[in-house]
Formats: sequence, structure tokens, C-alpha cells
Amino acid sequence: MALDHAILTARDRDECPDTLRFMFFEADTVLVGFHQCVELEVDIDYCRQHRIEIGRRLTGGGAILMQPSHIGFEIVCDAGWFDTGLNRKNRYRLISDPIVNALRHVGFNAAYRPLNDIEINGKKVSGTGGVDGKRSLLFHGSILVDMDIETMLGCLKIPIQKISDKALASIMDRITTLRRERQGAVDTELLIERIIREFECRLGVEIRENALTEWEYQLFSQRRAYYASSEWIDTVQMPPGTRPVLHGIHKAPGGMVRSVLVVDQRSRHIQSALITGDFFAADPRVLLDMEARLKGVSIDPGKIRWLIHQAFTGYEQTIPEVTADDFVQSVLNALQDQGTG
Repeated sequence: MALDHAILTARDRDECPDTLRFMFFEADTVLVGFHQCVELEVDIDYCRQHRIEIGRRLTGGGAILMQPSHIGFEIVCDAGWFDTGLNRKNRYRLISDPIVNALRHVGFNAAYRPLNDIEINGKKVSGTGGVDGKRSLLFHGSILVDMDIETMLGCLKIPIQKISDKALASIMDRITTLRRERQGAVDTELLIERIIREFECRLGVEIRENALTEWEYQLFSQRRAYYASSEWIDTVQMPPGTRPVLHGIHKAPGGMVRSVLVVDQRSRHIQSALITGDFFAADPRVLLDMEARLKGVSIDPGKIRWLIHQAFTGYEQTIPEVTADDFVQSVLNALQDQGTG
């Protein structure tokens, strides 16, 4: 995460060239999305018992388990290489195409699945996400070469709605791995080499292997401790001194929206609100604005709907395929959780 920050910042300041990098984790690691609360998304006790690291990404999206078999990929480049802002859904297709083409070249029936997934034979094999810098962008993802499903289910608090509309038993009908599709070993070095070739073709450049610049390395060294600290990992927290009493989940086309409300049952007012999820928000201020407007509000559906739409005004293009009504529904679902609304 510190290296993500260092490379993106360096590219913004022209202290490094456009960069494509690959990542392999030495141990199982859970990474929550930028907008997510660790306590809501991760079984912390399970992770401690099994020595699974917990971290927070710079990008939005859902919590994932990275294992040593996974291929992590990332491109940090001038935003001018692509035609639209990162919050536009076609940007994801443009940057995912080289990965899809590489998988096809080595024999997999791969395709892009809007908004930010790559699939093989209709099953998800890769999730992607990104964040805009000042003049550049960071886009990354992971390819499931293999997967320990038991560990994934143990460390992630996965709502049934996210995996299947009916039951968690259908998880393997939605997710696959390269080894499962190949029914044997996968040449990851060949795949990485092909990904490099595809990005060269897409961008019309030659990609050369190189080390970090001195500027990047210094910034990475300075920020490494911060990105390993609870200050960063627990940036999104539940309301202090209280426990959330109502939970609401709503599945929008652009991702899962989760609302956690602390409600005064006697006065029937919202004391505090936390809005998280696995969607992608180019400007997270919209979430803070919605939470601020909901604080102290009576649990009147019409009032809640009006306030959220007011907070969402001007942010319509910043969260792909998630609307104000999706956030409204998540809050209303929370209020109906225990018959409050």
C-alpha cells in the first residue's frame, strides 16, 4: 500500500515513468476497500488465529483475500493514456482489455464483465479497481491462479447477497481459478509476459524492467510505517462508544451498499450513520456528506430520501452505476432490520 502511494505520487510529480508492476504476497492477507470498515467486513479473531494480515487499499471496492498463488497487477500512468475519467465505466474496460487478451492468448475463455470484473467461462477470476491521482491514475487487480475457499469464507464476512441471491453454496458457481479451469498447473511467468506484451500493444510503448527511482524509494520508506498502522487500517470506524444496532444492505449494479445506523429508539432519530460498501467512489466526500446529513434526523423515509438526494447532487458521475436511490434503499433496509421504520 505504501508503494502504491509512492508510485502514484511520484507519477503525479513526474518523478517516475509510467509503471506496470506485478505483486505476489508472501502470506495470506486481507485487504479491505478504502470505504470499508474492517470490523464489518473481516472476522478479526479468525485472522489473528490463522496469522492472516489485514490491510487497507487506497482504492474502493470490496474486501479480498490475497494469497501467495494470486497474481497482483497494477498500472500507474498518465491519465492521458486513456480517454475518460476513472469514474467512467468504459475506463475499466479499456484497462482490463490487455488482461483479457493475455488470458485468451494462453488458452482461457476470458471476457470483461462490467463494471470491474474479468471472467472465464462466465465465472469471476479477477477483480479490478482504481483511483485517480492529480494527473495520473492507479489501476490494479488480482488474478486467482488458485484459491483456498475455506480460508476466504473464514476471514471475510461475506453477505449472502454478494455471492448469491439464494445461498453461499453457489459460491463456486460465481468464482473460478486458472488452475480449476485448466485442471492443472498454470505457467504464471508466461501469462505475465503476455500481459506485458498486451499493454505494450495497447499503449504503443516499450516496457522495460527497472527499479524504483530514488524519489519513489524515499517516499515509500517514509510512508511504510503509516500504511501498516491502525491509524490507516482502521480509518473507517463504527461510531465511538456505541454499537451499530441496525444494518442495511442493498445490491446496486455498481456494488454492494451497506448502511449501519445507531438509532435512538425512544426519540426515533438517527444518532449516527456509517455508509460503506464495495462500490468505487472517485470522491469519498459524498459519503461523508450523506452521513452528516443523516445525523440527528427523524426516521422518516421521505425526509431520508430527500436528504440523501440533496447530498448526492453534483456527485452523480463519481460512483459508477450507484445512484442516490441505491443509498436510500440501503438506509431504509437498515431501518426495517428490526422493525424501526
